[in-house]
Amino acid sequence: MRVDISTIAPDTGGDITLNKKFMKELVPGEIGKNIIDLAKKGTPLLKLGSGNPRIFLCAGIHGNELPPQLAFFQLLDYLENMEIRGTLFMVPIAIPYATMKNSRRFQGWDMNRKTSK
Repeated sequence: MRVDISTIAPDTGGDITLNKKFMKELVPGEIGKNIIDLAKKGTPLLKLGSGNPRIFLCAGIHGNELPPQLAFFQLLDYLENMEIRGTLFMVPIAIPYATMKNSRRFQGWDMNRKTSK
């Protein structure tokens, strides 16, 4: 499976390996290791497959809500040898800095409240 990985929002970057609760539960595959490294530079964005339909999945708006973020790494391991029909865009850790700090907030904001501003 081809996976294109890039980063968006460079100000959100953080070293998620500093979150001991997160790392205690995480067993990353090869793609997961790349995500962990890229998260230091910003929000990781993954693109799997091509064409229609197109689906977007996102987790990690709140850095202290770890289960959905961990589930993304499991999903990637599951999808690793599958053929994707369509395009799947994934943001497994929306705000790596907040995950690093195990915090709901980023730069003093609850990001669910910030989206309309």
